[in-house]
Amino acid sequence: MPENTISSNKVKSYSSGIANRSLNESRHHHFVVDGSSDKGGPQALAAPEVFLSGLSACAVNMICRTSLSLNIPLIHSAVTIEGLRDSYDIKTVPGHFEKIIMVFEIWGPNSDQTNELVSAYQHN
Repeated sequence: MPENTISSNKVKSYSSGIANRSLNESRHHHFVVDGSSDKGGPQALAAPEVFLSGLSACAVNMICRTSLSLNIPLIHSAVTIEGLRDSYDIKTVPGHFEKIIMVFEIWGPNSDQTNELVSAYQHN
């Protein structure tokens, strides 16, 4: 393997002293992630929302990079993601999603170019 081809992303999460709340840091960013709660739900983003936002952000960023590298005109892109989980499975297998649905909205390219951008994301 050639040198300097591995990149690292590091996040540290630690207990906050408040039930169902973690404090998290990555580089110089600090953020709160809440767990589920029987008392009205999380105030901050919940862990599954943070996970899903990483996937949708990656998709938007990759579409932008790919459009630049392939010289495909891109005006705007958006990705909506939804993770479906069975409430019984959440208790037994907390990190399990039954299904993840991603909807891509891309303005600028024609249909073939749009399919090429989405395909590039799906195959990377």
